[in-house]
Amino acid sequence: TVYKDDDHEIDIEMSRWAGGYGRNKTADYAVQPFSSHVQTGLHWREPTSAQHTYHQFDWSPSRVAFESGTVSADGNASTGVIRTWTFTDASRIPAAEGMLARINFWLFRGLTNLTAGSSVEAVLRSFEHVPS
Repeated sequence: TVYKDDDHEIDIEMSRWAGGYGRNKTADYAVQPFSSHVQTGLHWREPTSAQHTYHQFDWSPSRVAFESGTVSADGNASTGVIRTWTFTDASRIPAAEGMLARINFWLFRGLTNLTAGSSVEAVLRSFEHVPS
């Protein structure tokens, strides 16, 4: 996520969303501000077989190009693209000024369905920011 406020945000989100985006949707690309008249997000299903994945976006004033794919277990080689989406409504793409990179690990409504003593892990192998 890069975020300034709720109207200036670019996201790649992975979750089950409690069914809110449709049955079995587990991933989301989004550009804020939201609009009911313009598609500002893409909700999709990441395959359960995708154990090692990468997620990225290339952001410019005229477009945001999202991509997710699979990588080898050591993370050194791409093994395939799962999904891509490009957003091109320049009037809705946030400017870089004031944007901060964030990585969040959220609980839906602050709740978990984990049993006592169990855990969830998210492994981040790398993060790269390349200014234009």
